[in-house]
Amino acid sequence: MNRLLFFVLICLSSQGWAQILDDSTVLVYGPTTSRYIYESDLKHSDTLYHNIDTAIHNLERFEFKDKTETIYQDLGNNGTAMRPIYYSESSTIGRTTGFDSYEPYVKQAEDFKYYDTKSHFMELNVAFGGKGRNVVDFNFSRNINAQWNVGFDVHKISSFKLVGSTSLRETQVSGTGVDAYTFHSSKNSKYHLMFHAYKFEHKATESGGIVVADDAEERDYFQYQDSDVYLRTAASFDTRSRFHLYQEYSVAEF
Repeated sequence: MNRLLFFVLICLSSQGWAQILDDSTVLVYGPTTSRYIYESDLKHSDTLYHNIDTAIHNLERFEFKDKTETIYQDLGNNGTAMRPIYYSESSTIGRTTGFDSYEPYVKQAEDFKYYDTKSHFMELNVAFGGKGRNVVDFNFSRNINAQWNVGFDVHKISSFKLVGSTSLRETQVSGTGVDAYTFHSSKNSKYHLMFHAYKFEHKATESGGIVVADDAEERDYFQYQDSDVYLRTAASFDTRSRFHLYQEYSVAEF
């Protein structure tokens, strides 16, 4: 009986080991099979694709001014109006409206990643900071066939008031960016199509202008979280919509 039981266990373990080998050695999809391309890669090169970055470098830098190399000045909270400290020339010829305080938070056309994933792909980045400084990035993409990919992105940013709040969770910034895109490449790679629809809404309530008493001490200029403020009803709202289409056809091979 013991010999028969031992023989059955050996057979089961052999079958289980074979099943593990079949499942683990055949890896069809992975970081190298999911790739993306920018619009500039089609304009300035011969269809250059980028692999997915799986590193966690600079994971703690979730605010915009921390992620960029350019030094920005904001109003002291994530999502508030900002501007570069150093002068930057405008890329638009002629007059502009001048409403560019929230321009850094807008996803530009050249920043769009058009994926070629070969399978379902999802990327989720969530950061929870103090005082409700939250950032959520959700990306989803999948291939319809070998030449056609569709996907969508959702970006959410929010933060609570640091000073002048009337409650513990009073929202100061609430911004949302949503887009849907598609990417198509012909079998001979002569024709490419990129299209995206983008919607951006950003609302911010200002709470500056700290009221300091005449008999205030030096420490009152630094410990002002509970101080009264002049600006309580000042608010700004920025909304934008964009439909962008790019097509390219190569007549001759290079």
